[in-house]
Amino acid sequence: MLNTRLALQTRLIGVVSATSVDWENDTFTAPALSVPYYKAYLLRGRNDNMALDTMDAEGVGIFQITLLFPSEQGTIQLETKAQEIIDHFVGQKLIQTDTKVTILNQPYFTMLEPANDRFIGAVSIPYKTTKI
Repeated sequence: MLNTRLALQTRLIGVVSATSVDWENDTFTAPALSVPYYKAYLLRGRNDNMALDTMDAEGVGIFQITLLFPSEQGTIQLETKAQEIIDHFVGQKLIQTDTKVTILNQPYFTMLEPANDRFIGAVSIPYKTTKI
């Protein structure tokens, strides 16, 4: 699990600044309302063990990046950054130590409900992880 998270987070840092990401269960202070930031979540699905007595498993899930942009500035900046993130992940095979993370399908963007003076969208990245 740790290597899956590290592989996906490292790839994300290639397209957004690490200091602008609110990582799961980490200390983070949201920037001023005029500054965009991101939240990253690893949403794990069910593992398929090859045998009950082994730890070799294939896991699937979604790496979700929530984009929180200033309100009342239109959608172009948010949608442009979402597309950059999608393009950065599409078709990738990431290696972290003994784990391979494969991006399974085309990542996709969903516009979400505005909240707390932020315009919000999410990029969902379906992945599969295997031990190598």
